[in-house]
Amino acid sequence: LEAVDAAEVMDRWQRTLPAGLQLLSAREVAVSSRSLSQQLESSRWRFMLRCAEGTSRSAPAWEPAIEALLSQDALIWEDTDKKGRPRRRDVRHLLESLQRLEPPNSSSLVNPCSAELELVATVDPQGRSLKPSQVQLWISQQLGLELSLSRVRRMELTLLQC
Repeated sequence: LEAVDAAEVMDRWQRTLPAGLQLLSAREVAVSSRSLSQQLESSRWRFMLRCAEGTSRSAPAWEPAIEALLSQDALIWEDTDKKGRPRRRDVRHLLESLQRLEPPNSSSLVNPCSAELELVATVDPQGRSLKPSQVQLWISQQLGLELSLSRVRRMELTLLQC
């Protein structure tokens, strides 16, 4: 393998990026270093939850459902590992914050059966974190409603400080 100058790579990448997206710095990283996902501290997401079609259009109790989720001592996530074996993990320690964002005051089109949420989640040393789809499931369970997930945007990734 041949080493490539970080400034040269940054310059090449910058020429391919859309206007307004500016790379700030680049540095050489050893091939043997930890993966990027293992160098993350947290992630911040925004997403919409909406009541499924045919559900009552009255406003669910969003804030109490969020508070109930935040007050849980354990948040159990069940899935399968890479070999297809079932696993069960408590991921409560990854949930830093969850809040409902206020809809614009002037909007008369706001659906009372929808909410925009912001999730801040810790990334563990293996690069795992919470995802909006997990929050969707837990809030659905809290409300006793089927909710759809849309407009998922990762707003920020925070790197560990050296």
